[in-house]
Amino acid sequence: MSHRPLIRCYVLVLLLAFGHSFSSAEPYLNTTKRFSINITAPWTTATIPDPTAELFLRCDPTECGPKVLLSFGAIFDENFRTGTLADFLKYTNGTSITQEIKNLPMVAKVRLVREGPRKVGKADGYEVLSEITVKDGRKRMRHTFITFNAGYIYSINLGCPPDAHEHALAAAKPILASFQVN
Repeated sequence: MSHRPLIRCYVLVLLLAFGHSFSSAEPYLNTTKRFSINITAPWTTATIPDPTAELFLRCDPTECGPKVLLSFGAIFDENFRTGTLADFLKYTNGTSITQEIKNLPMVAKVRLVREGPRKVGKADGYEVLSEITVKDGRKRMRHTFITFNAGYIYSINLGCPPDAHEHALAAAKPILASFQVN
C-alpha cells in the first residue's frame, strides 16, 4: 500500500493550517500618513478619543494583563524630508521624550529606564523605555519606538503596568516587525 495519499493529505493539512494562521493577520494601511502594519492576535483595534495617534490597539487582558495599549502616530515635518535618523536624534532623545511626558497633567514623575537604536520593522529607529508615576501613585511603562521617512516622524507607544511590560512587548513584536513605511 502506498503512503503517498496519506503524505499528500498531511502536507495539505499543514499548508491549510499555516494559511489559516497567516490569514488571521488584519492589515492596516494609512495612506495619508504612509505606513502599514499587520494586526495579529492578541491585539484588536480600539477607539480612544486622542488626537495624538492614528491608531490604537488593545491587547487581550488574558494575554497581556490589564490596560495594555499600543498606539501609532505620525506627524509630518518638512525639515526632515531628506534627513537621516542621526539628524533627527540631534533634537530628540530619551531625556527630551521623558521631559515631554513629565509635562502631561496626570504625570507626577518619569524615570528613563533605557534608550538606544532599534529597528522598527525594517527601518532604523530609536527606542525609549520610561517608567511613569501617575499623580495617584500608580506606575506605568511607556515604551516608545521612533522612526521616520520622507518627513514623516512615526511614534509607536506601548503602555502597560510594569509587571506586564515584558509579556506585552513580546506580544507586540510581530506587529512592530510588520511596520512598513509606504
